[in-house]
Amino acid sequence: MGTLGRMRRARCLGAVGIVGACLIGVGTGAVSTSADAAKRRVPVRAGTETAKPATTKTATPTTATAPTNGAGQLLEAVPLAGVSKTSRAYRVRYRSVSPSGAPIEVTGLAYIPAGKAPVGGWPVLSYAHGTVGLADRCAPSKRLSGIETTVAGTFNAIGMAVVASDFEGLGTPGRHPYLVGISEGRGVLDIVRAARSIPGSDLSSTFVVWGHSQGGHAALFAGELAATWAPELKLAGVVAGAPPSQLTDVAASIENSPYRGYFFMVAAGLNAADPSLDLSLALTPTALALLPVVDTGCNAEVFKAFSADPFDSLVNRRALNENPWRGALLANEPGQVRTSAPILIIHGDQDEQIPVRTSETLKKKLCALGDSVERRVYAGQNHGSAALVSLFEVGLWLRMRVDGVATPNRC
Repeated sequence: MGTLGRMRRARCLGAVGIVGACLIGVGTGAVSTSADAAKRRVPVRAGTETAKPATTKTATPTTATAPTNGAGQLLEAVPLAGVSKTSRAYRVRYRSVSPSGAPIEVTGLAYIPAGKAPVGGWPVLSYAHGTVGLADRCAPSKRLSGIETTVAGTFNAIGMAVVASDFEGLGTPGRHPYLVGISEGRGVLDIVRAARSIPGSDLSSTFVVWGHSQGGHAALFAGELAATWAPELKLAGVVAGAPPSQLTDVAASIENSPYRGYFFMVAAGLNAADPSLDLSLALTPTALALLPVVDTGCNAEVFKAFSADPFDSLVNRRALNENPWRGALLANEPGQVRTSAPILIIHGDQDEQIPVRTSETLKKKLCALGDSVERRVYAGQNHGSAALVSLFEVGLWLRMRVDGVATPNRC
């Protein structure tokens, strides 16, 4: 069956439940070590958290080049019976590195297609999830809501393995550095490395990245980091759906909306990556009293907690418009480092969470860097529905990139 035929079949598999896979997320940015930190202009803080000793339950032979910092080392791969009809599914635990340079553990999911791999191994989709919340119980690999499994079924049907990181701090110690791009990007890349060490996985070094909302932000950062963070892997394409960018613009658009809780997740996430960012400068005592909800609640609980009080009673606008807070937001803007692979941006023109104008500005920034960029805007679609209606086109576009089909630069 050709690529188009496989995609038509996969379209039926992916039509149910994909909206939830992609919804909601205001991206994260990053504070980093050495060269990364210099590029982002964010102070580096010494890390205090250390990774646990490896207790891998499976042997971990690997065809990948082992990074010297241990990033991408598979620590555990637990088979999940009855989760997927199209693949061998695993809950995985692997090593990564925090924005401050500390070794950490991250969890996620891996779906290896059933059957014999093609010559060269299964190409890999690293799927980046949308915002679920910051609490450990919100981690996709803990909830097994079926969202990642739906994505896996769609891409397994066109001959691709799927991995899906929970991201740092979701299901593992520490607060999730929400919208911290380096943290997200490393998690998205390192899970590809880890999955290649699952016995019998037979995964190719060729991979693509797709994410929507927070996941779109993560996908863009993974693309920017890939050449230096995971040079042994071959990035073929990046799809970013409704990616948070122009973050001050996004913040202004949601401050009086039902989604204002994102703002406080971002503040907490940036502080998690860099504790020198003083929350008491950016948030009022009223907001600080409410903030613990981000460590216990998922999206709905956070939205509810911050819905009652006037926005100006919760934030200090002056502090947010000055350094270090303004600098932290700017450091986590995608579009500062060139990506070697082509990029596709998708957006609904009725997006109620991430203004559609922001991705047009982002495209211009990416083009100015020399990226190969295409942007598709879906008429009449909102934040979540754009992910659903674009699924077939996204799958076809990514499969063609894996197959080496050239894409025109729409800059």
